[in-house]
Amino acid sequence: MIRQFPFVSDRHHITVWLNNQRSIDWVVYAKRPFAGPQAVLAYLSRYTHRVAIANSRLVTMDKQTVSFKWNNYRVKEQNRHRTMTLLLDEFIR
Repeated sequence: MIRQFPFVSDRHHITVWLNNQRSIDWVVYAKRPFAGPQAVLAYLSRYTHRVAIANSRLVTMDKQTVSFKWNNYRVKEQNRHRTMTLLLDEFIR
């Protein structure tokens, strides 16, 4: 089961927050794209159509946990490859 945070499950708090956002007089500053709208769309699509984690990085999976490979770039040695195991709800979060 996935945890729900109190703020998300409380409709009153969400409604109040949304109403506060609607009352702000937002000012958007945007320059004309150098290469045209198609270039902007191509740029954004590289980020919006990505998967969260590639299947090749998944190591094992069972009913409670998921293990996957990751690189620890803080380590200066050659062997930066690590395996992390998380509970399902934490992995999905």
